Amino acid sequence: CKLELQDIGGPVDHGTAFGRIAFACPKDELPNIEAKMKKENQKILTPLDGHEICFVGDEAFQELSQTDPTADKLLNDAMDADKSAEWFAKHSRQKPSA
Repeated sequence: CKLELQDIGGPVDHGTAFGRIAFACPKDELPNIEAKMKKENQKILTPLDGHEICFVGDEAFQELSQTDPTADKLLNDAMDADKSAEWFAKHSRQKPSA
């Protein structure tokens, strides 16, 4: 994958949009990307503002984005333990369903 940024001649109008896109790259490339951004007087936002392109080290990204094999059980256990039906009944309201 190749990312090519193009100058649009003015500020980006985000309108009501928000979001973030992350590109994973080898960790040893991150300092070069940061240096190029600084050389070109591009903004590096810290903290992030909700409209950004992130470059992250591939090694850490792969580790953090692994599927949790216990996720379904954890979610089901939490929903089973949820007492919201009791709360809705106590307040004479019907619990919404998905």
